[in-house]
Amino acid sequence: MDDKIQILRNYNLWGDNVSLLGFIRNGYTDKISEYVGNRLVKVLVGQRRVGKSYLLRQLAVRLVEKGVDRKNIFMLNRELTDFDFLNTIRIWTTCLNHT
Repeated sequence: MDDKIQILRNYNLWGDNVSLLGFIRNGYTDKISEYVGNRLVKVLVGQRRVGKSYLLRQLAVRLVEKGVDRKNIFMLNRELTDFDFLNTIRIWTTCLNHT
């Protein structure tokens, strides 16, 4: 289980881990941030490899800077085979309870 937890830590902002943020796009993150905080679901769409994941990481860092606990932010890219072990809800909850 510890190896799985470490995989999750590598991709998240937990502890002192800092994620790669790419080119900072303040215009986009400012606009998206206006909608953060209400209960509506937000969907970020676009072609593959245009920077959606980087924008989400930048938004996560911004939330941490505003006081959100790092443990309340969970990033997961299902295209990466590193996360293939997360195939049941039981494994998800076990991993998240150990973080």
